[in-house]
Amino acid sequence: MNWTDIRTLNHSQNDSFEELVCQLAKKEFIVSKKEFCRNGKPDGGVECYWLQSDGREIIWQAKFFTTSFSNTQWQQIDSSVNTALDTHPNISKYIIALPIDPPDARLSQMQSMRDKWNERVRKWQRWATAKGMSVDFEPWWSSDIIERLARPENIGLKYFFFNKQEFTTDWFKRKNEKSIADLGVRYTPKLNIELDIAKIFDGLLRNEEFYSVFYSALDDLLVAAGKVLKYCKLLPEHQDNISKQVDNIKSIFSVDELLANVLIPVQQYNNILKEFTKCCDTITDHYLHEEEKIQKEHNESRIYHKYGSEIHYLRELHESIDKFNKFINSEICGLANSPFLLLEGDAGVGKSHLFADIVNKANENSILLLGQYFISQEDPWIQIKKICEIDCSEEEFFGSLNAKAESEQKRIIFFIDASNEGNGKFFWKQYINGFITSIKKYEWLGLAISVRSSYTNLLFPKEDVNGFIRYRHDGFGQNRGDAIQVYFEAYHIPLPDMPILQAEFQNPLFLKLYCIGQQEVCNKLGKINHLDTIIENYISGVENRLASRLYYNSSLNIVKKAINKIIRYIIDNNTTHVDYDTAYTELNSICKNYDIAYPLLDELISEGIFIKNILYDGTEYIYFAYERLGDYLIAKHLLEKISNIESTFIEGSELFKYVQDIDTCLRNRGIIEAFYILVPLKTGKEFFEYIPHVRDYYFMMESFLDSLVWRQITKISDTIRDYLNLIIEEETLCQQFWNICLSLSTIPNHALNANFLHQHLNNYSLADRDSWWIPFLKNQWMYDSPTKSIINWAWSIENKSHVSNESVKLTAITLAWFLSSTNRHLRDSATKALICLLKERTDVLLDILRLFENVNDPYIFERLYAVAYGCAVRIKENQQLTDLGNYVYETIFKDKEEIYPHILLRDYARGVIEYASYMGCSFSFPVKEVRPPYHSTLPNEFPSNEDIDAAYKLDYKDTNYKKYHFSQNRILHSMTTEYGRGVGGYGNFGRYVFQAGLSCFEVDYNGLSNYAVKLIFEKYGYNKDIHGEFDNMVESSSWYSNGIRNERIGKKYQWIAFYELLARVTDNCIKHESSYSEEIESYNGPWNPYVRDIDPTILIRNTGDFRIPHKQYWWEMTPNIDMDAKNEIWITQKNDLPSPEGLIELIDKNGEAWLALEYHPEWREEKYLGEEEYKCPKKQVWYQIRSYLIKNEDYQKFISWGKNKNFSGRWMPEKSNWYELYRREYYWSPIYNEFDKRYADDSDICPIHDDTTKSHVADIILTTKGYFWEEEFDQSKESAFNMNIPSKYIYDNMHLQESDIEGAFLDKNNQIVCFDPSVNNNSFYSLLIKKDAFIEFLQNNQLQIVWTLLGEKQIIGDYNQKDLYPLEISGLYYLNEDFKVSGNFSIYHQQSTCLHEDDEDSIDIGDWIEFDEEAGIYRFRIDSMEDISQNIEEPINELNNEELSAGKTK
Repeated sequence: MNWTDIRTLNHSQNDSFEELVCQLAKKEFIVSKKEFCRNGKPDGGVECYWLQSDGREIIWQAKFFTTSFSNTQWQQIDSSVNTALDTHPNISKYIIALPIDPPDARLSQMQSMRDKWNERVRKWQRWATAKGMSVDFEPWWSSDIIERLARPENIGLKYFFFNKQEFTTDWFKRKNEKSIADLGVRYTPKLNIELDIAKIFDGLLRNEEFYSVFYSALDDLLVAAGKVLKYCKLLPEHQDNISKQVDNIKSIFSVDELLANVLIPVQQYNNILKEFTKCCDTITDHYLHEEEKIQKEHNESRIYHKYGSEIHYLRELHESIDKFNKFINSEICGLANSPFLLLEGDAGVGKSHLFADIVNKANENSILLLGQYFISQEDPWIQIKKICEIDCSEEEFFGSLNAKAESEQKRIIFFIDASNEGNGKFFWKQYINGFITSIKKYEWLGLAISVRSSYTNLLFPKEDVNGFIRYRHDGFGQNRGDAIQVYFEAYHIPLPDMPILQAEFQNPLFLKLYCIGQQEVCNKLGKINHLDTIIENYISGVENRLASRLYYNSSLNIVKKAINKIIRYIIDNNTTHVDYDTAYTELNSICKNYDIAYPLLDELISEGIFIKNILYDGTEYIYFAYERLGDYLIAKHLLEKISNIESTFIEGSELFKYVQDIDTCLRNRGIIEAFYILVPLKTGKEFFEYIPHVRDYYFMMESFLDSLVWRQITKISDTIRDYLNLIIEEETLCQQFWNICLSLSTIPNHALNANFLHQHLNNYSLADRDSWWIPFLKNQWMYDSPTKSIINWAWSIENKSHVSNESVKLTAITLAWFLSSTNRHLRDSATKALICLLKERTDVLLDILRLFENVNDPYIFERLYAVAYGCAVRIKENQQLTDLGNYVYETIFKDKEEIYPHILLRDYARGVIEYASYMGCSFSFPVKEVRPPYHSTLPNEFPSNEDIDAAYKLDYKDTNYKKYHFSQNRILHSMTTEYGRGVGGYGNFGRYVFQAGLSCFEVDYNGLSNYAVKLIFEKYGYNKDIHGEFDNMVESSSWYSNGIRNERIGKKYQWIAFYELLARVTDNCIKHESSYSEEIESYNGPWNPYVRDIDPTILIRNTGDFRIPHKQYWWEMTPNIDMDAKNEIWITQKNDLPSPEGLIELIDKNGEAWLALEYHPEWREEKYLGEEEYKCPKKQVWYQIRSYLIKNEDYQKFISWGKNKNFSGRWMPEKSNWYELYRREYYWSPIYNEFDKRYADDSDICPIHDDTTKSHVADIILTTKGYFWEEEFDQSKESAFNMNIPSKYIYDNMHLQESDIEGAFLDKNNQIVCFDPSVNNNSFYSLLIKKDAFIEFLQNNQLQIVWTLLGEKQIIGDYNQKDLYPLEISGLYYLNEDFKVSGNFSIYHQQSTCLHEDDEDSIDIGDWIEFDEEAGIYRFRIDSMEDISQNIEEPINELNNEELSAGKTK
């Protein structure tokens, strides 16, 4: 063996030799071995080692020296030995592998290599003895290694490391490219849809994604347990029990083992989790019992009095245990331990596509083999050898691949697709167990086989084949919308002029069938036709392709003839399938008649008309690939032969056998559903009219409903109406009917579209409609429902210019009725969807507003004006704005006895006109007419508590009292203000919403609350008998269930009453500045008192989060911060601080320069497993970069003054955040103008004075403004919004304009010139502006720009090492004469200014601080020392101690 022939790894033979030694060492026989460990580079003198059960270590070091050693090489070995002795004090044996055999010439006066080795060993032993160690030093010479490679179990190693031509990256690539090419249309990368099922392959491959999910789930569990131990007042036995379980989990978890393909101890985890759950339950029960006793003492069971925090943290722990338990026992984790997957699925669901896509992504760490390659009945290995064109033994092949996988620490998986194809049905059952056993010998190899479901029991019966983890593939599932868009684009089909809501499009086969048919007829309208047209188009497409391929004239209709021949056989033989030989013979006659040389049946199978399958007895058969296609064609064939359909379904007639009784109908359900579609087309009468003896059965009515989706019904006949009325008497069918109506709601000219929905719903009173419509909508947002699909389609960013106005209008009508829902997620999302849909369709918006002018639900009416406002601020044509403004004025404000009494609706309506006026629209009325004060009436006297109780309070002791009657009393309690019924009897809504909203007005809010109750029952019509059960169910199942915020119908009416009465109060009562002020002021809008609940001017669901792992963007940098250094050394280092110049000026991918007007990057050491964020010592560097504009004449003075200033403490002016403003109300709106005057200190232009001399330095201009929206009632967002926008000075003087992309601003040429990257990316909080455009702006306005830098290099979360004080960083930067960023920063050693944890009232970095909400103070997290000084020390001087709540558990 020539060692110079060893293959390279990482372009290095040295690395390859080291890898070979490690793999041999791992296979070495070791007594009492416990764990094998590999070392990375630098290796510290050790490549790998075996840890023995007694703690001793056997260590290997490899040196690729192929000739006699030089002194330098001996010194290298000395250095490795010395390092190993220092770092591994438990060495028992040190083995050095060398690819050379030592010559022993025994020449006089010459020391042989063996002599030198022995001499070195004696020296190394002296070193070991000096350290109190006893170490054996042993060489593995070349002959020793060769002898090991010759052993049978290592034959694969030899083949891999010394056969350079086989199993290279190129070899894998060539093999896989061929297999993927041979899949043909079964794999089209452009049709790739990300499906949840793909996650199971993370376990199979045991890749980084698997590790990340495993680690995250375990980390959550340990963090939750740590919180319980830290924050809960546990009994000693409880404390010990939880600590024990945490220690048990930590003792069996190993990052190295998880990454190194070691078996995950699932059963050990399960045993611990079982004990953990039992322990958690015991402790929770203890605290619940204690709380129950306290609640009885206080006669108050709605809240926890003493142990609320403990119960909260224990429930968090329980949830994290359940989450980890679910993962550890999932198929994903099962495949991580045993990489043998059997993927089952029906024909056409995408198994082949999925395999090919995974192989593409796994690259060289997989082999894809197609079932069609296996053409003999031999052992799979023999066939694989031929397929892969290799000349080696099984052991060499698998062993070599295992060596490759281990060398790269990545599994290699054999993917065998469509195992039922080729000759697989004849050999897999016989050989599969042996095949699995062969692969299982090699720990780095795995196997994934796909099989059509109908073949599973034949090829891989569970009772005989036990080596697989089985998983089923069911197609697109909830990814239907994404799949439709991808397929339509791939087939170059125009997107439909309506959302596609039919459930059938979840099926990949049907979607492909549809696309092929539409592509063939070039349907430029992009309409979703009824089923008959879809199928005809598809068959026509197949006909044309076969005619071209088989050289016949398409007008011969060969495909239709063949299909009819198969159908006739199915009908005549009363079967659902035809054996392959019979079908082949039947269609052969057509081939002979028309001189077609190719086997027609196989062509129809390849085109997807038929599928070939196998019966349990091994007989092959064919059937229609898509069941609905077959049923439809059979039904159509049957009806084509009938001349008198009136008598065809009566007893004794030809088709009676299909509808003889309910059992017959069930057996022929697919054909029955097709009859429901086809009979009306043929006769004009409904199918159910011909079958009165079975029409009223549940499933027959269900089949009728299913057929509606595929029919173009333009009018509802009396017959259909009567049948539908019968159907909806059954609750489940009623739900199905309304879901079908929603599926049809967007289709123009359909009798059951949104016009039908509107007409039906509009006829109800508010109370009656809410009694059934709200329960129907309750859970629609949780599932893949038509409701959710409509909202997601309308809210999507895709271009809808191709969609007709009629379809947009129908969609908008449907969405408008969703606005009545008490499901806040649904209602708020429907609001944003409407804005997104109508923002460029002002004419349709006006149609919708007119259509709903008299709607009797204020929930709907108010939100439609929110939609109008959201659209208005996006309308670009002034004429459209004028039309909208005129309509709003005439409908809401003009000549009204009272302005519609809803405080939010008035604000939206006013905003439309104010914005139009700002944009230069001319109106015939003065705009001040739409501004407060408005006029309405308010009673002088309100009902007393006694009046309310007498009229509405129900006695639970009454014999007629039912459980759901509680819903009525719930309203009375919920509306009670703080002292409305004495001390402590308030309801949360009554005190914190109703009273809080009215507290600055001179009004009896206790009496007004009673009046609101009266309105709820008398005006809005709340009725316990029709609303009570729903409200009780919502109350008992938690109003915030599964992350979806549902409210009671009674709560809906409380909100309506609140907004109405607040509007009336603003019209009729005196207002003070606040509830604590005597100063009287006018009411200007719902920002004081602040009662806004959704921002209709922003359409995104969330902004980015830089803490989420993400790719690096061009505006980010990865500095070389040494996070591995010891804390006490690291905190003093200054040379690893990031360069501010590289953060202020950034270059995009096109080479264009951008400047950061504001930038808040931070870099933090990763936390360890189970550590609570901010509670353990971690290294962190953060910068805050802010910019200011300065007039040219003040520039040099400011620079000279600022160069020596320490900007820490954030004493320079900063942007303000006004939470009351909507995003697009900057910088034109009445609220902005009011706040700009009220908060003069927040002005863009600020004077700067020297802190010592008090002399004026310069006036500076702020460059940014903040938008912050965290309104709790706005459930259209996933989290609080926080973004930077350019200041008013820059916005006005650079003539910027809003963009359709949130967070981005356009110049006069409609090009993005300024944006906040954190809005749409997981990136740092910042604001960037194009450098060239900005410099032009500076020059035109005689301005300069400067940047202040402040930051810290700190240890966060560290309460014990008080001497590790942060380094403060402060600097000043500017543009020099060449417009390059220049400047420098200084470093200050900061002394600790924060309290420490040993102080009971300590506040430190990472804590959450919460001020009393009624005091108007906010809640925030301490992220830096500056936060403590600015956000706590100053405000705390203005508050009483009892108004501040500082708690580490927040």
